[in-house]
Amino acid sequence: MKKLILLILLCTCIPTFAQSQFETHTLTSGHVDKNPVFASSYYPAQWILLNMELLAFERHSGSNSQICVIQMGPNGMLGQITQITNAASLKRNPAIDYNSLYGHSGSVTHALAVWEDYRNSKWDLYASSFSTSWGWSVPYAFDTDQYNKSNVKIIGRDSAIFYIVYEKNNDIIYRKFNSRTNTVLDEVNLTSSDPAVCGKPVIVNRDFPTGGSFIVSYEKTKADTKKAVYFRKRNNSGVWETPDTAAYAGNNMNTGFAASSWILPEMVFDSDRSGKYKMYATVLNTNGTKDQYLVQNIQQYSYCNYNHFQSFFYPIITDTYFMVASYIRKSDVTKLFCQKYTPADSTLLGDSSLNVKSSMNNGIATGNIAVIWIAYTKDSLSFSNVYAKRTWIIFSGVKNLGTGVPEGYSLYQNYPNPFNPSTVIKFAVPKAGDVRLRVFDALGREVVTLVNEHLSAGTYEVAFNASGYASSVYFYRLHAGDYAETKRMVHVK
Repeated sequence: MKKLILLILLCTCIPTFAQSQFETHTLTSGHVDKNPVFASSYYPAQWILLNMELLAFERHSGSNSQICVIQMGPNGMLGQITQITNAASLKRNPAIDYNSLYGHSGSVTHALAVWEDYRNSKWDLYASSFSTSWGWSVPYAFDTDQYNKSNVKIIGRDSAIFYIVYEKNNDIIYRKFNSRTNTVLDEVNLTSSDPAVCGKPVIVNRDFPTGGSFIVSYEKTKADTKKAVYFRKRNNSGVWETPDTAAYAGNNMNTGFAASSWILPEMVFDSDRSGKYKMYATVLNTNGTKDQYLVQNIQQYSYCNYNHFQSFFYPIITDTYFMVASYIRKSDVTKLFCQKYTPADSTLLGDSSLNVKSSMNNGIATGNIAVIWIAYTKDSLSFSNVYAKRTWIIFSGVKNLGTGVPEGYSLYQNYPNPFNPSTVIKFAVPKAGDVRLRVFDALGREVVTLVNEHLSAGTYEVAFNASGYASSVYFYRLHAGDYAETKRMVHVK
């Protein structure tokens, strides 16, 4: 727990890498589009950064709806929206995940989407599989037996295998599924021995990329009709451990998992135990103990309700972690807050009665940066549009070139120059000390802080990616001890 608190303090107090503001993008317009969702695997960012990700959502027309998918790249949509369903029925709550060629800037090779489909007077589950070879398959039945099913969540393992959890007949069902052959390889009712009503499961893989160790969290109705959050762990041998509690006091709503560090996923939940709903987290430590706390890196006021916290910690090569987060705050109005380590960006969504949520991707690689998208819906006239907030961070950090101790301070000309969209800035410091490297626009306004940390003597380089900035002249300035120097560079798109 002490390690986690330290990481949060690092994220909120010591920005040591490139920063960008949140930008708003309109993804759809002129339709009634709802419930956008990215994959939510929460794998360590260095392992799963792809060159694109998939965003699924509902498109409504009268009493019917369809499931659509957008390919998202670093700068927005790639190509056109793909409608993967056609049946005249009401569909809702899509879940999606995808597999890739592992490694930085890998491509999505396979994907699976599962959604709730109202047919035969009940909610069934249907699915569609994706491959770069054939695109999206014709939808097929995933679970159509006699009970209602809901609240699907998916994580992928390799190019064929996905793990799915969902709610059915007040129980939590786990499935191992082959998306190429459309066959169920394993199925377990995780709450078959529990007479209580259970629902809203979420799954996370604890042993990416090849292991089978999972945590599944879910809500359980208590005797007082309020909800608790329970969880079950599965080890690599396939054994499910006894259910345990993540949250009990008050009424609790299971949000899912957020990445709290390089190793430990945290179970996030909303609870009214202090009066208003606040966001809490329970962390399972490697020694088997649990820690529970109010989410600490966000100011939660006593007069507001908070819910749907999501976060991801992006590690860089210096083993420092940096967080991006989103959450919903309700007082007189409902607002979406998107936050890094600077004051949060907020978007007014409407009055406080709105039940809205956002979805955050895991980071799209471009050059040496991770692009983060936070998707949400907002009403406009008689339509519901899908919007997204974009920001980015440099995840490779400042690099020590290991060429020995320089004779004096130096700031070199960036290369290439002019550049599009990335350039490298090299500098040298002859002794250990605090070093700050910033970029300014032509009007003298600070654009980004590339370096702000204590460095040993040496020669370093750091990349500046200007994909989110206009073509212009920029200036970069180095401060180290009593030394200060400024140089000019040109960004040309």
